[in-house]
Amino acid sequence: MAWKIGIAAGFAVLFSMNAIYIYFAISGAEPVDPTYNTEHR
Repeated sequence: MAWKIGIAAGFAVLFSMNAIYIYFAISGAEPVDPTYNTEHR
């Protein structure tokens, strides 16, 4: 039954990381934004 806990924990970490990434992307607080915007397109 330990593997079920491991899978659940893995999904929880994955989901939280995605949520944090989406939150930063929407709020515009990405650290790579300034250099990316000043670059020539």
